[in-house]
Amino acid sequence: MMPMTEEFYDEEEELEDRDNIYAKEPWRLNHTENDIFEPNEWFYFVKRTNRKVKGWKATGELKDVVSKKTGEVIGKKRNLRFYVEGDESKTSGWTMREYSSIGNQNQRLCHLKGP
Repeated sequence: MMPMTEEFYDEEEELEDRDNIYAKEPWRLNHTENDIFEPNEWFYFVKRTNRKVKGWKATGELKDVVSKKTGEVIGKKRNLRFYVEGDESKTSGWTMREYSSIGNQNQRLCHLKGP
């Protein structure tokens, strides 16, 4: 078994920062183009971070996601809009909808859509 080292943790943090969708402009994110989704429409499963979110601002309240079958609350969703750095009044045209399940508030499904 390989011992945990300082070097290992540095690489892990580097990987998290590279894949942190909250820390980059949406058009600079790693993504895969395919025929399933529209251009500039991407989905990411991410770990929710409490770090400052660069450019993303919530556009409304956190809302319940309700099961059509049972009527029970099964998750939460939040709408966000990405603003141009240095000018919080100018939107970039990018939006994100964050979804989380009641059972796992630390994991998010994020649906990003660009202009």
